[in-house]
Amino acid sequence: MNVGILSRTGRLNLTLNVQAGQTLDILVENQGRINFGNSINDNKKGLILDVTISNEVLVDWEMFPLNFSKVEDELLNSVILGSTEMKKNLHGFITPSVFMGQFTTPKTMKTMADTFLKLDGWRKGQVFVNGYNLGRYWPVMGPQNTLYVPGCYLNPYPNLNTVMVVELEQSPCNTQENFLLDDPEQNEVNDLLMEYMRIQYDCSVMFVDVPIINGTTPH
Repeated sequence: MNVGILSRTGRLNLTLNVQAGQTLDILVENQGRINFGNSINDNKKGLILDVTISNEVLVDWEMFPLNFSKVEDELLNSVILGSTEMKKNLHGFITPSVFMGQFTTPKTMKTMADTFLKLDGWRKGQVFVNGYNLGRYWPVMGPQNTLYVPGCYLNPYPNLNTVMVVELEQSPCNTQENFLLDDPEQNEVNDLLMEYMRIQYDCSVMFVDVPIINGTTPH
């Protein structure tokens, strides 16, 4: 369960309701450094103080990096995209989460052109295309609302292209309600429900011709 976000521009502490035996996970993001302003001399990163609950310091942490290349390989090897099992579990996604999709380029496109990835409805995270890290998206902070995708990163038809989105805060996908039917005989009905969900909640990204690099910012 995601209980909150701490940042230098937001909250510095959280109130938690915990029970004995529960596990506390903390995802530390490498967000970059301040390069201007009054805070440049007090630019600390990560966990800079003790983590405490009821004034008791938590110790014996297990720390490890997240290898997203390995995550992509495991997802491709273990999940058939669009399968019934995956459809049944779409409602279970919470953030942070990893979302993956595949597509082919137009059959008539002989040479892969440069393009830009637009992530309407997604809030903050990282995007990989065919294993290449495109960078961080954070459109609510602006001003850059698209990510550059070199044509050499894309596979020509009929080869598949894979997009992996690591969303940290909030996705546009409907992740709260399980309205798919468990009965295998209802696969056709489930397909209609999935199409309805796609139209209503638009769990997708878009490739566009023109970059958006002058979006609004909160400051």
